[in-house]
Amino acid sequence: ATEGAFIQERNVHDIIVSELMIDVYGDDTGKEWFEVFNATDEPINLNFWTICDNGDDEHEIFHPDGVIVPARGYLVLGNSTDPVINAGAPIDYAYGDDITLGNSNDELVLRQFDKVIYSIGWGEYDVEPWDIQYDLGRGPSEGRAVGMAENYFDGPSDLWVDQVSRYGTEGNTGTPGAHND
Repeated sequence: ATEGAFIQERNVHDIIVSELMIDVYGDDTGKEWFEVFNATDEPINLNFWTICDNGDDEHEIFHPDGVIVPARGYLVLGNSTDPVINAGAPIDYAYGDDITLGNSNDELVLRQFDKVIYSIGWGEYDVEPWDIQYDLGRGPSEGRAVGMAENYFDGPSDLWVDQVSRYGTEGNTGTPGAHND
């Protein structure tokens, strides 16, 4: 069912970023992640999509078997899939050191080709070259992921709150790969 899915042009907000772990307890190296939610009724292959910011961070998503976000489901993308390195977060796809989520200000842009599907900024973020659709409206709290607080099943919300459920091995809170608190 996913054959050729990567060439199907997607609409804005078919995939949304529903949760971000920007600032873990201690050193962030290898431990940052974000969760995407598929707001459609069909699986979406993220192969050849790009994760970037409005600075130097950029990563083209690719895995030979595809990077599939199930219909109405989640996928967690992060620095590393190794639970020893990533503090026990259940990362489905690793982008390595290509992407860093700045603790005080940054942007996260998910695009298919040159079309921004979802983007969010926090702090004093840059507004070019990629359009920022949402302002997180707050900075991150150390050790707490921030997630959409309202029902995002039919599209993005602009209300974000700290997540309270613990995950992993270092006392961080978040719900990677599951419905937000």
